[in-house]
Amino acid sequence: SPFTVRPGSTMASISSFCLAFASLVAADCEAPSSSKALLQSKVHVEDSEHGTVDKSGACDYDVYIGRSDWGWDKHWAKRIVPAPKGETFHFDGCREDAGCGSGGIHVLRDSNGNEVGTGTCCSGLTNKVLRVISNACTDKCLYTLDIYRGGPNNFAKWFQKNSTKPRGETFAFTGCITDTGNGQKCVTDYNVADGIRYYTDFIGNRIGTGSCCDSETDKVEIAEVSCPKSCSYTLHIISKYAGYTSVTGLEEMDLGSSNTISGSKVVEDAENEEFTVDGCSTTVPQGKVCKDKHGVSGGVRVIKNKKGQIVATGDCCASDARNDVKQVNGACTTSR
Repeated sequence: SPFTVRPGSTMASISSFCLAFASLVAADCEAPSSSKALLQSKVHVEDSEHGTVDKSGACDYDVYIGRSDWGWDKHWAKRIVPAPKGETFHFDGCREDAGCGSGGIHVLRDSNGNEVGTGTCCSGLTNKVLRVISNACTDKCLYTLDIYRGGPNNFAKWFQKNSTKPRGETFAFTGCITDTGNGQKCVTDYNVADGIRYYTDFIGNRIGTGSCCDSETDKVEIAEVSCPKSCSYTLHIISKYAGYTSVTGLEEMDLGSSNTISGSKVVEDAENEEFTVDGCSTTVPQGKVCKDKHGVSGGVRVIKNKKGQIVATGDCCASDARNDVKQVNGACTTSR
């Protein structure tokens, strides 16, 4: 049946799209002829205004920040950022800030350049991201730790301990304590007033203890790490602009009338993962941009994995556009 395409689209552009991307989206270049075909497509069926608004699925990332005057290995502050699984963060540029004067404040951004937080004032200081962790979205690994005791040049392996922590964790001895049984034993039995040495993970959580805080020193090394397999997926995110028949209107909406690949994203996720377009979100940064800058109340369409975690975003949730996703599976590794 005849249909009209979205303004700016032509049948010629559709034909060239099909030729260029036939191997990727051949099925999408054949326009559905009825609402039944629409309902059978992979696209999440949404209401005509902005779809099913879903604020769940975003990962709350703890972004740990260092500052130049503190030394880069010591975290100064933490920013909590809701974002898709696998998002990355960096500092880029300064902007005006009333509390920082003419120099402005350092801006923390996601991989799309959206501002998601701030650092120190820019005058004479720099910031960098030290560590990014999400309890819900970062894989947990089993670490086998070797604990050594001795001196700077004659350490001997003493014992091993296991610890389950996020992928990419680090460990170090950081101080002495007296508030444990072994700490008190060092004080009472060995006259070591400072108690016992302890080691922590990167953010300072106490993991275990070593020897008494006397002339010996301790160190901790990672002997082995066992992590879930991490697989690489390339997600081709396809924009679909709706055309309508002149007879039945929305009932005969045709998602195949105009297609473009709006972007591709490489996602690291679990083995045998699958991804679908599933609702809209205003929680992730791109959703806030759609809502605040483009007036789309539903935010942005989101792509989720089987666990319901957001891994990528599509177009703003306007009524005249839909998204689909085609995944290409890559290699899997068990690296740290």
